[in-house]
Amino acid sequence: MIQSSHPDIIVIGASAGGITTLKKFVSYLPQDLQASILVVLHLGSYSNSTVDAILSKAGPVSATFAKNGDIISYGRMYVAPPDFHLLIDKDVMVLSKGPRENLWRPSIDTLFRSAAVSYGVRVVGIILSGYLDDGVAGLLAIQRCGGMIMVQDPAEALFPDLPNNALDHMHVDFCLPVEDLARQLIQQVKTRVGPEFPPPEDLVEENVTVDAYMSHLPPRQVNGKVAGLSCPECGGTLWEQAQGSLTRYHCHVGHGFTEQSLLAGKSDSLDQALWTAFRLMEERVALLQKCMARAEYTGRRYTLSMYQKELESLLPQLQRFRDLLSQKSSLRFEPSTPVNTSE
Repeated sequence: MIQSSHPDIIVIGASAGGITTLKKFVSYLPQDLQASILVVLHLGSYSNSTVDAILSKAGPVSATFAKNGDIISYGRMYVAPPDFHLLIDKDVMVLSKGPRENLWRPSIDTLFRSAAVSYGVRVVGIILSGYLDDGVAGLLAIQRCGGMIMVQDPAEALFPDLPNNALDHMHVDFCLPVEDLARQLIQQVKTRVGPEFPPPEDLVEENVTVDAYMSHLPPRQVNGKVAGLSCPECGGTLWEQAQGSLTRYHCHVGHGFTEQSLLAGKSDSLDQALWTAFRLMEERVALLQKCMARAEYTGRRYTLSMYQKELESLLPQLQRFRDLLSQKSSLRFEPSTPVNTSE
């Protein structure tokens, strides 16, 4: 493992607006930066992304998608590929198909937490533009391990939710516009860090068990109290655990959520359930109409009357579902959608 007395592991997380912001950020970095940069952008699972080429053209630091088992090198930028968590195991990058966190894979929290556990005081965590709050728990992990945390000024961010959520839960070392963040980072890389110390055991355990169901590792042990809620990803029981002002939720499989991502997941589940109910109701109406036609053709008056009454009671309910779904579709919606990777 490379030893350094300076901050030399830079982890960056961004969501919506992230590519535009990152292009601006890297344009201010020097080619001889004595540090490694690892990036998580919320990319769609099946996106054919060219983020590496986009970022390489934007600044002097060469960017490439991280590869499993590769050694981290100075003066390089590594981007988590779509649908893979990017973790650090000492000086080695690990790509994981482990459970999604905060509805995402790759997750910002996952990278930040693994960097904090592996490098402690040598880590600088940076949050840029985005929705919701994936990355906030990761910043707290970096802070607990003695690293430095920086946040883009929300007033400048294309999508200020993510920076605002970070500021809402912790005192950050720097909150600056992107150009000033880059210049501050250049100075920090040259500054000596304090003494190293072992990471907290709970972070170590959480970091190790990301791949528990995908490898030889034993199943994860879930800490906290039963939340009385189900996981929107797998339907399992959720446990809740407070970390300062931040409340997090985990199921025994390993899906993890903050309050905001859990609300978003529940909203998606509710939307799916409503459409499923609507489909089943439409199919019941269609079946009743078929049954009525057969009853009328065969002269079964009583059966025809019974079907007719059920249909008359069902049609108003179907219309109420149509109205409800119509109202939902007309609401202003700001999802955690994949960022545009083709700009």
